[in-house]
Amino acid sequence: MQTNATSHQIEFVNEKRILIWDFMSGCDRDELTEQRIVGSETFEESLKVRQVDVGLDSFNVFYGADYQKGICEVSKHLCHIFPGPIELHTSVAFGNFTEIFSYPHLHHLDRIHIAGSILLKKTLEQIFGKTTVKTEISIDPDTDDEYPIMQVCGVLG
Repeated sequence: MQTNATSHQIEFVNEKRILIWDFMSGCDRDELTEQRIVGSETFEESLKVRQVDVGLDSFNVFYGADYQKGICEVSKHLCHIFPGPIELHTSVAFGNFTEIFSYPHLHHLDRIHIAGSILLKKTLEQIFGKTTVKTEISIDPDTDDEYPIMQVCGVLG
């Protein structure tokens, strides 16, 4: 009896790819020729750009005036696929910035960094009334001193 032995070598690569979903890229809409389905949302106008040399995949998307909903749906889907600590970097440039935090998948964050404008007491209450942050909160520029971050975090009563 004769057997043929075959050898396979498997190499596990510890690679970290960066995914960027850009809803305000400024691309011409004529360039956004691909349709992309993410979870229950269909993005009719999108374009994937892959930069292999730097490990970056960028998705340029037009989602009309309700781009915040598109952003939240993509992040919800990614959190479902890749469970684990969530680090959120966002800007207050959105029309209804606090709406982002009405999505349950953003109620428990490991870290959050908010940039773009001074956040007033009411905005901070709307965000941190629903959201728990485990490790780090960073807000730039400094916030309204009537509602200190330590109070937001429940560190001080």
